[in-house]
Amino acid sequence: MTALLQVENLTIRFPAPGRGLGSRKELTPVQGLSLSVGTGEILAVVGSSGSGKSLLAHAVLGILPRQTKVTGTLRFRGEELTPARQAAVRGREIALVPQSVTFLDPLLQAGRQVRYGVNEGDPAAVQRSLFRRYRLAEAVEKLFPFQLSGGMARRVLLAAATAGGAGLSSPTSRPGARQRSVREALGRLRELADGGCGSCSSRTTSSPR
Repeated sequence: MTALLQVENLTIRFPAPGRGLGSRKELTPVQGLSLSVGTGEILAVVGSSGSGKSLLAHAVLGILPRQTKVTGTLRFRGEELTPARQAAVRGREIALVPQSVTFLDPLLQAGRQVRYGVNEGDPAAVQRSLFRRYRLAEAVEKLFPFQLSGGMARRVLLAAATAGGAGLSSPTSRPGARQRSVREALGRLRELADGGCGSCSSRTTSSPR
């Protein structure tokens, strides 16, 4: 069976900060990484802060800075993720689920932010269905991010990321997350996987390994 996502020998390099214009020194936070995620599977990528977990997600989505050099092969549903393919599936078939409320627009109500990601059907109906699925009261759709609790914000972010019907999600977990929050995030991943999606979750450790 074809994997939902395949990463083969991925290496990510970018210029080292603070160097002169004539310097050729580079940082290589990700080197020779290979992994695969199948339908209904949850894969955890664990590492210390700065080890390249978010860079992996950004490489899959094609949202790395222009000066970044990426080598290796990325495939989604068996098809190579070229820049054009990444643009086509980004937010529709592959979604990034951040875990920080700072990723929400502070000037938009929660419901409107989720509706913007809907590709098919009535945006309001899809948003309300997702809110019910993630146990968010109807009144939450009118709240602004600063009015949300941490758990509510994470569920709104998940609803916004999956509103487009993505088949692969790439959630991130912030350092120092409480065990209750971690269990809640894992529960959401299990729901997505049981629905036929694949998930590649990154988790920051408290110390390097």
